[in-house]
Amino acid sequence: FKNLATFIGQFYVVNPSAEMTGLLQYVVEQLNSGHTWELIIIREILTKVGGCELVEQVNEEQVQAFAGGDVLRRETMHLGKQPKAQVMRHLKEALLLPQTGLPLLVLTAQQRNVIMFHSKEGQDMKLTGEEFDRSQSVLLQLVDFLGRKKDLKSYANMLPSFGTLCGEELSLEPNIAFLLGRPLLRAAFDFDFKPSAGVVEGSKASMDIEGSSSESKTWSIQSAAFQEQITAVLPQDTW
Repeated sequence: FKNLATFIGQFYVVNPSAEMTGLLQYVVEQLNSGHTWELIIIREILTKVGGCELVEQVNEEQVQAFAGGDVLRRETMHLGKQPKAQVMRHLKEALLLPQTGLPLLVLTAQQRNVIMFHSKEGQDMKLTGEEFDRSQSVLLQLVDFLGRKKDLKSYANMLPSFGTLCGEELSLEPNIAFLLGRPLLRAAFDFDFKPSAGVVEGSKASMDIEGSSSESKTWSIQSAAFQEQITAVLPQDTW
């Protein structure tokens, strides 16, 4: 199956205009059924088409490179060239659809608890660990790809609020909700979604921030609504 997943990833690199939505929906349905093996397909697609390669062991210089942009990280990690813009744009469009992007994010995040607490009795611990690591690595790749700065507005429009992610319907852990919202938290910290916070009014960055949806603004740490959501979700002894 790993070889098939590798072939699928390479196929979309060579044929960027090929239909991808059906394959993503298939993986979503498999996750809904409790099967995580198909996440290998998403991992290969994000690696080869999205340019989101994960390096398991890094040195101190490579850790510092994560504070920079994509070019610095790729050069430091020796990851090679970035995939063509046309290829990545086609994947981004497929993942931003309502029936693919958010369900894939949420279901991949939910698999962590499913694997830890609802695995088959007597299942080998090594297999359980591999399933957990696979879900975690794919989740990191999805957040990295969908939350890139150039497409932050689209990601903000797609991602629900912190309270919704941790609510009864989605039931994500607070640390995972913060992980999904990390790109928006970073933007809110840098700009506070206001031109006055280090952004020149009328500039492209200012217009991007002002054009963000109301949901994206709720991820600002300065937002009273965001603070109320955090207070309501986290246990009282946290404070």
